[in-house]
Amino acid sequence: MNKIWTTLLVLFCASALFAQEPDSKARTFTIEMPDTQLSFGVYGVVDGGVRYADRGIAPGSTPRTAFDSSIGRPSRLGFASEANFEDLLKAGIVLERGFSSDNGSDLGGWARQALVYFAKDGYGKLVFGRQQLPIFYQAIIFDPLRAHADAGMLSLNYKYTPRVDNLMAYESPAWKGLSFKTGYTFNYNNNETSGNDNDIPMAFFAPHYKNGKLEAALNLQYFRAASTTNPVRDGAEVTEGDAFALYNFGPFSLHGGAGFRHASQDDFVMFPGEGSDTFQFFTGVRVPVVKKVEFLSVYSRRVTESFTGGDDAITNEYATGFCYTPNKNLQFYLVYSDIINNAAAKNSYLNGGRLASHIPGDGGATAGGYQSSLTLSATYIF
Repeated sequence: MNKIWTTLLVLFCASALFAQEPDSKARTFTIEMPDTQLSFGVYGVVDGGVRYADRGIAPGSTPRTAFDSSIGRPSRLGFASEANFEDLLKAGIVLERGFSSDNGSDLGGWARQALVYFAKDGYGKLVFGRQQLPIFYQAIIFDPLRAHADAGMLSLNYKYTPRVDNLMAYESPAWKGLSFKTGYTFNYNNNETSGNDNDIPMAFFAPHYKNGKLEAALNLQYFRAASTTNPVRDGAEVTEGDAFALYNFGPFSLHGGAGFRHASQDDFVMFPGEGSDTFQFFTGVRVPVVKKVEFLSVYSRRVTESFTGGDDAITNEYATGFCYTPNKNLQFYLVYSDIINNAAAKNSYLNGGRLASHIPGDGGATAGGYQSSLTLSATYIF
């Protein structure tokens, strides 16, 4: 056991030194130690592009043209280290931070991920720390446009966060294509409080299946708000679930999914009066056109019942475009997207939505985000 903790200390120190090297792009190296093999690597995503957007939802708004960061996926830089012991036990760490490719600003230190894990072949992996939830990776797999979590198209869970603090998780090995990840946190955002009075515990279970041309996944999450600072909403519970699937027919791949969200009270994070029951579905395709070029299209519909007895908020969202992939690390996207809301769905993050065409909104949640946009972007993954 002392050997494990000593090795972890070496991992942390070596990662810090490695991160300071100026030319560390896509570099991995290994150190051999008695009974142990240490590996170090750097990875990341640089994403950005030009967006023309018509913010028709916000009254008095005007179109906007800008170079924006993280249009396709969030730009980020990560460092990973792993120790492999002779008894097949593995221990490792991951440190990941976000940044803006348009101005180079840092996005909150190691806020993307900061975790330590222990794994053994055939038994799975135990992971502790700030982690991406499975829904983050499900978005990349099942969304035809490879939308990142901030796109908010695939899952109602994005209303909160695709990553959580203080998470204790288990990842199973795969059995004939079937695996799962499950976890629990006492407080998904920031440190636990005295008596846990202001914490929001969360649990999730996410099975995943892949066999040949078929891939499918479920994501089930449960939140409970315990807030002494807002007793009106103390104990509000939110249950969420999503189901995804894709099938590769050869000439094209068909993607689809559906989700629900139920809150025991009005939404305790954003807009009072919303969030009783919400249902959503999406469908989309990826069709090869010529070599290295694909046609992409997706449509989703979201309906939210109002606590206050008003009209249901209905949002229809669609996006279509092309993806050019010259190599496995680089992708170019040309995408047009649009949001069609009824009156009850305007000026609302949850009901108005932000779709797979990578619309991050502008001017805050009450501005309603962009109604339509045309984007030309590039994603480089290393």
